[in-house]
Amino acid sequence: MAASGGLPLNPFNGINGAYPLPDGLRVRPPAALSCSLSQGLSLSLLSSLSATWQHSRHRLRASSSDASQPLDEPSQKKGQSGSLLEKFPLKAAVTASGLALTGDTIAQLVERYRRRQAKETEIEAASPCCRKRLRGVADKELWQHDFVRSLRMASYGFLLYGPGSYVWYQWLDRLLPAPTLTNFVLKVTANQVALGPCVLLVVFAWNMAWMGKAKDIPDKYRRDFFPSLVDGWKFWIPAASLNFAVVPLEARVAFMSVCAIFWNFYLSSSVGKEAARAAPKLPPPAAPAAPAAPAAAAAAGS
Repeated sequence: MAASGGLPLNPFNGINGAYPLPDGLRVRPPAALSCSLSQGLSLSLLSSLSATWQHSRHRLRASSSDASQPLDEPSQKKGQSGSLLEKFPLKAAVTASGLALTGDTIAQLVERYRRRQAKETEIEAASPCCRKRLRGVADKELWQHDFVRSLRMASYGFLLYGPGSYVWYQWLDRLLPAPTLTNFVLKVTANQVALGPCVLLVVFAWNMAWMGKAKDIPDKYRRDFFPSLVDGWKFWIPAASLNFAVVPLEARVAFMSVCAIFWNFYLSSSVGKEAARAAPKLPPPAAPAAPAAPAAAAAAGS
Protein backbone atom coordinates (compact mmCIF):
# COMPACT_ATOMS: atom_id res chain seq x y z
CA MET A 1 0.00 0.00 0.00
CA ALA A 2 1.37 3.45 -0.93
CA ALA A 3 0.18 7.02 -0.75
CA SER A 4 0.36 9.59 -3.50
CA GLY A 5 3.98 10.35 -4.33
CA GLY A 6 5.14 6.76 -3.69
CA LEU A 7 5.63 7.16 0.10
CA PRO A 8 4.92 4.07 2.27
CA LEU A 9 2.12 4.23 4.74
CA ASN A 10 2.36 3.45 8.48
CA PRO A 11 -0.62 1.24 9.27
CA PHE A 12 0.19 1.30 13.12
CA ASN A 13 0.22 5.08 13.59
CA GLY A 14 -2.59 7.57 13.51
CA ILE A 15 -6.29 7.00 13.42
CA ASN A 16 -6.80 5.81 9.89
CA GLY A 17 -3.27 4.64 9.05
CA ALA A 18 -2.70 7.19 6.33
CA TYR A 19 0.21 9.28 7.71
CA PRO A 20 3.39 9.33 5.56
CA LEU A 21 6.81 8.38 7.04
CA PRO A 22 10.15 9.98 6.18
CA ASP A 23 12.50 8.21 3.83
CA GLY A 24 14.69 5.49 5.33
CA LEU A 25 12.29 4.60 8.20
CA ARG A 26 10.41 1.39 8.30
CA VAL A 27 7.71 0.33 10.74
CA ARG A 28 8.16 -2.90 12.67
CA PRO A 29 4.72 -4.09 13.58
CA PRO A 30 5.89 -7.00 15.90
CA ALA A 31 7.80 -4.58 18.18
CA ALA A 32 4.84 -2.25 18.44
CA LEU A 33 2.61 -5.20 19.20
CA SER A 34 5.00 -6.43 21.92
CA CYS A 35 4.99 -2.99 23.56
CA SER A 36 1.23 -2.94 23.56
CA LEU A 37 1.10 -6.40 25.13
CA SER A 38 3.57 -5.37 27.89
CA GLN A 39 1.49 -2.33 28.70
CA GLY A 40 -1.63 -4.46 28.83
CA LEU A 41 -0.03 -6.99 31.16
CA SER A 42 1.17 -4.23 33.45
CA LEU A 43 -2.28 -2.70 33.61
CA SER A 44 -3.80 -6.11 34.28
CA LEU A 45 -1.31 -6.78 37.12
CA LEU A 46 -1.99 -3.41 38.71
CA SER A 47 -5.72 -3.93 38.55
CA SER A 48 -5.34 -7.38 40.13
CA LEU A 49 -3.23 -5.99 42.98
CA SER A 50 -5.76 -3.21 43.52
CA ALA A 51 -8.62 -5.71 43.70
CA THR A 52 -6.70 -7.84 46.17
CA TRP A 53 -5.99 -4.81 48.36
CA GLN A 54 -9.64 -3.77 48.33
CA HIS A 55 -10.71 -7.29 49.29
CA SER A 56 -8.23 -7.37 52.19
CA ARG A 57 -9.46 -4.03 53.48
CA HIS A 58 -13.03 -5.27 53.32
CA ARG A 59 -12.21 -8.41 55.33
CA LEU A 60 -10.26 -6.36 57.91
CA ARG A 61 -13.21 -4.02 58.40
CA ALA A 62 -15.57 -6.96 58.77
CA SER A 63 -13.38 -8.63 61.41
CA SER A 64 -13.00 -5.38 63.36
CA SER A 65 -16.75 -4.84 63.32
CA ASP A 66 -17.29 -8.38 64.64
CA ALA A 67 -14.77 -7.78 67.41
CA SER A 68 -16.50 -4.56 68.43
CA GLN A 69 -19.79 -6.37 68.95
CA PRO A 70 -20.65 -7.14 72.61
CA LEU A 71 -19.78 -10.62 73.83
CA ASP A 72 -22.42 -13.02 74.97
CA GLU A 73 -22.97 -13.57 78.70
CA PRO A 74 -20.80 -16.71 79.10
CA SER A 75 -17.88 -15.01 77.37
CA GLN A 76 -18.25 -11.94 79.58
CA LYS A 77 -18.28 -14.09 82.71
CA LYS A 78 -15.21 -15.96 81.54
CA GLY A 79 -13.38 -12.70 80.90
CA GLN A 80 -14.36 -11.33 84.30
CA SER A 81 -13.19 -14.47 86.10
CA GLY A 82 -9.92 -14.34 84.20
CA SER A 83 -9.36 -10.72 85.18
CA LEU A 84 -10.10 -11.53 88.84
CA LEU A 85 -7.55 -14.33 88.80
CA GLU A 86 -4.99 -12.02 87.25
CA LYS A 87 -5.64 -9.37 89.91
CA PHE A 88 -5.30 -11.82 92.83
CA PRO A 89 -2.04 -11.06 94.70
CA LEU A 90 -0.68 -14.59 94.55
CA LYS A 91 2.83 -13.70 95.69
CA ALA A 92 1.58 -11.82 98.77
CA ALA A 93 -0.84 -14.65 99.60
CA VAL A 94 1.83 -17.36 99.35
CA THR A 95 4.29 -15.29 101.42
CA ALA A 96 1.74 -14.63 104.16
CA SER A 97 0.71 -18.29 104.19
CA GLY A 98 4.33 -19.45 104.53
CA LEU A 99 5.04 -17.01 107.36
CA ALA A 100 1.88 -18.05 109.22
CA LEU A 101 2.74 -21.73 108.80
CA THR A 102 6.29 -21.16 110.07
CA GLY A 103 5.10 -19.23 113.11
CA ASP A 104 2.51 -21.89 113.94
CA THR A 105 5.07 -24.69 113.65
CA ILE A 106 7.42 -22.92 116.07
CA ALA A 107 4.53 -22.22 118.44
CA GLN A 108 3.47 -25.88 118.51
CA LEU A 109 7.03 -27.04 119.16
CA VAL A 110 7.38 -24.63 122.07
CA GLU A 111 4.02 -25.63 123.54
CA ARG A 112 4.80 -29.36 123.34
CA TYR A 113 8.21 -28.82 124.91
CA ARG A 114 6.66 -26.89 127.79
CA ARG A 115 4.09 -29.62 128.36
CA ARG A 116 6.87 -32.18 128.31
CA GLN A 117 8.77 -30.26 130.96
CA ALA A 118 5.63 -29.94 133.09
CA LYS A 119 5.02 -33.68 132.94
CA GLU A 120 8.55 -34.40 134.09
CA THR A 121 7.57 -33.49 137.66
CA GLU A 122 4.69 -35.96 137.54
CA ILE A 123 6.96 -38.63 136.08
CA GLU A 124 9.48 -38.20 138.88
CA ALA A 125 6.72 -38.43 141.47
CA ALA A 126 5.43 -41.69 140.02
CA SER A 127 6.55 -45.08 141.14
CA PRO A 128 9.72 -46.49 139.58
CA CYS A 129 7.80 -49.15 137.68
CA CYS A 130 5.64 -46.50 135.93
CA ARG A 131 8.30 -43.91 135.14
CA LYS A 132 9.60 -45.57 131.99
CA ARG A 133 6.12 -45.96 130.54
CA LEU A 134 5.08 -42.39 131.38
CA ARG A 135 8.31 -40.98 129.99
CA GLY A 136 7.80 -42.90 126.73
CA VAL A 137 4.28 -41.51 126.37
CA ALA A 138 5.51 -37.97 127.05
CA ASP A 139 8.31 -38.29 124.49
CA LYS A 140 5.84 -39.54 121.89
CA GLU A 141 3.52 -36.59 122.50
CA LEU A 142 6.44 -34.25 121.95
CA TRP A 143 6.39 -35.05 118.20
CA GLN A 144 2.63 -35.13 117.67
CA HIS A 145 2.00 -32.14 115.39
CA ASP A 146 -1.49 -30.66 115.00
CA PHE A 147 -1.75 -30.42 111.21
CA VAL A 148 -5.33 -29.13 111.29
CA ARG A 149 -4.19 -26.15 113.34
CA SER A 150 -1.37 -25.53 110.86
CA LEU A 151 -3.88 -25.65 108.01
CA ARG A 152 -6.04 -23.10 109.81
CA MET A 153 -3.18 -20.64 110.11
CA ALA A 154 -1.87 -21.24 106.58
CA SER A 155 -5.31 -20.77 105.03
CA TYR A 156 -5.79 -17.60 107.07
CA GLY A 157 -2.57 -16.19 105.62
CA PHE A 158 -3.33 -17.24 102.06
CA LEU A 159 -7.00 -16.27 101.83
CA LEU A 160 -7.32 -13.36 104.26
CA TYR A 161 -4.17 -11.70 105.55
CA GLY A 162 -2.08 -11.87 102.37
CA PRO A 163 -4.61 -10.31 99.96
CA GLY A 164 -5.97 -7.94 102.61
CA SER A 165 -2.59 -6.57 103.64
CA TYR A 166 -1.58 -6.23 99.97
CA VAL A 167 -4.58 -4.01 99.25
CA TRP A 168 -3.99 -2.07 102.47
CA TYR A 169 -0.34 -1.29 101.75
CA GLN A 170 -1.07 -0.40 98.13
CA TRP A 171 -3.64 2.11 99.35
CA LEU A 172 -1.21 3.51 101.93
CA ASP A 173 1.51 3.94 99.29
CA ARG A 174 -0.86 5.83 97.01
CA LEU A 175 -2.05 8.01 99.90
CA LEU A 176 1.45 8.69 101.32
CA PRO A 177 3.92 8.15 98.48
CA ALA A 178 6.84 10.29 99.68
CA PRO A 179 9.47 8.40 101.77
CA THR A 180 9.59 10.99 104.55
CA LEU A 181 9.69 10.61 108.31
CA THR A 182 6.22 12.14 108.64
CA ASN A 183 4.72 9.64 106.21
CA PHE A 184 6.48 6.79 107.99
CA VAL A 185 5.00 7.82 111.34
CA LEU A 186 1.56 8.12 109.75
CA LYS A 187 1.85 4.66 108.18
CA VAL A 188 2.93 3.03 111.44
CA THR A 189 0.11 4.78 113.29
CA ALA A 190 -2.45 3.71 110.68
CA ASN A 191 -1.22 0.13 110.86
CA GLN A 192 -1.62 -0.05 114.62
CA VAL A 193 -4.92 1.83 114.76
CA ALA A 194 -6.68 0.27 111.74
CA LEU A 195 -4.88 -2.83 110.46
CA GLY A 196 -3.88 -4.32 113.82
CA PRO A 197 -7.40 -4.53 115.29
CA CYS A 198 -8.78 -5.91 112.02
CA VAL A 199 -6.13 -8.65 111.97
CA LEU A 200 -6.96 -9.72 115.52
CA LEU A 201 -10.70 -9.74 114.87
CA VAL A 202 -10.29 -11.85 111.73
CA VAL A 203 -7.72 -14.35 113.02
CA PHE A 204 -9.68 -15.03 116.24
CA ALA A 205 -12.98 -15.48 114.38
CA TRP A 206 -11.36 -17.64 111.67
CA ASN A 207 -9.78 -20.08 114.12
CA MET A 208 -12.77 -20.24 116.46
CA ALA A 209 -15.06 -21.01 113.52
CA TRP A 210 -12.70 -23.78 112.35
CA MET A 211 -12.78 -25.32 115.85
CA GLY A 212 -16.59 -25.34 115.81
CA LYS A 213 -16.83 -22.69 118.53
CA ALA A 214 -18.36 -19.78 116.62
CA LYS A 215 -20.74 -19.07 119.51
CA ASP A 216 -17.73 -18.42 121.77
CA ILE A 217 -16.22 -15.74 119.50
CA PRO A 218 -17.61 -12.82 121.60
CA ASP A 219 -16.08 -14.36 124.74
CA LYS A 220 -12.75 -14.71 122.94
CA TYR A 221 -12.87 -11.05 121.97
CA ARG A 222 -13.67 -9.91 125.50
CA ARG A 223 -10.93 -12.07 127.00
CA ASP A 224 -8.00 -11.71 124.56
CA PHE A 225 -8.61 -8.82 122.15
CA PHE A 226 -7.26 -5.86 124.10
CA PRO A 227 -4.31 -7.70 125.69
CA SER A 228 -3.30 -8.94 122.22
CA LEU A 229 -3.73 -5.48 120.74
CA VAL A 230 -1.48 -3.94 123.39
CA ASP A 231 1.09 -6.68 122.83
CA GLY A 232 0.97 -5.90 119.12
CA TRP A 233 1.72 -2.25 119.82
CA LYS A 234 4.61 -3.24 122.06
CA PHE A 235 6.04 -5.45 119.33
CA TRP A 236 5.36 -3.72 116.00
CA ILE A 237 6.04 -0.09 116.88
CA PRO A 238 9.65 -0.76 118.00
CA ALA A 239 10.13 -3.25 115.15
CA ALA A 240 8.96 -0.78 112.51
CA SER A 241 11.01 2.03 114.03
CA LEU A 242 14.11 -0.15 114.07
CA ASN A 243 13.46 -1.23 110.51
CA PHE A 244 13.24 2.37 109.33
CA ALA A 245 16.13 3.78 111.38
CA VAL A 246 18.79 1.06 111.47
CA VAL A 247 18.17 -1.72 108.95
CA PRO A 248 19.59 -1.08 105.42
CA LEU A 249 17.08 -0.65 102.62
CA GLU A 250 17.96 -3.91 100.89
CA ALA A 251 17.39 -5.89 104.13
CA ARG A 252 14.15 -4.31 105.33
CA VAL A 253 11.81 -6.84 103.71
CA ALA A 254 13.72 -9.76 105.22
CA PHE A 255 13.74 -8.10 108.64
CA MET A 256 9.99 -7.52 108.63
CA SER A 257 9.43 -11.09 107.43
CA VAL A 258 11.33 -12.40 110.45
CA CYS A 259 9.27 -10.12 112.67
CA ALA A 260 6.12 -11.50 111.05
CA ILE A 261 7.21 -15.04 111.99
CA PHE A 262 7.44 -14.04 115.65
CA TRP A 263 4.07 -12.30 115.50
CA ASN A 264 2.45 -15.34 113.90
CA PHE A 265 4.04 -17.39 116.68
CA TYR A 266 2.28 -15.13 119.18
CA LEU A 267 -1.08 -15.38 117.36
CA SER A 268 -0.85 -19.15 117.08
CA SER A 269 0.00 -19.43 120.76
CA SER A 270 -3.04 -17.34 121.62
CA VAL A 271 -5.23 -19.60 119.50
CA GLY A 272 -3.56 -22.66 121.02
CA LYS A 273 -4.62 -21.55 124.50
CA GLU A 274 -8.23 -21.70 123.33
CA ALA A 275 -7.73 -25.23 122.01
CA ALA A 276 -6.12 -26.23 125.31
CA ARG A 277 -9.14 -24.93 127.22
CA ALA A 278 -11.42 -27.04 125.04
CA ALA A 279 -9.36 -30.20 125.51
CA PRO A 280 -10.80 -32.67 128.01
CA LYS A 281 -9.04 -32.82 131.33
CA LEU A 282 -7.63 -36.21 132.19
CA PRO A 283 -7.93 -37.34 135.81
CA PRO A 284 -4.65 -37.64 137.69
CA PRO A 285 -3.24 -41.15 137.81
CA ALA A 286 -4.41 -43.14 140.83
CA ALA A 287 -1.90 -43.90 143.54
CA PRO A 288 -0.70 -47.49 143.55
CA ALA A 289 -2.59 -49.65 146.04
CA ALA A 290 -0.77 -50.78 149.15
CA PRO A 291 0.18 -54.45 149.09
CA ALA A 292 -2.21 -56.67 151.08
CA ALA A 293 -0.96 -58.03 154.39
CA PRO A 294 -0.05 -61.71 154.35
CA ALA A 295 -2.79 -64.00 155.59
CA ALA A 296 -0.43 -65.55 158.10
CA ALA A 297 0.34 -62.22 159.69
CA ALA A 298 -3.35 -61.48 159.90
CA ALA A 299 -4.02 -64.82 161.57
CA ALA A 300 -1.20 -64.30 164.04
CA GLY A 301 -2.54 -60.94 164.96
CA SER A 302 -5.89 -62.40 165.64
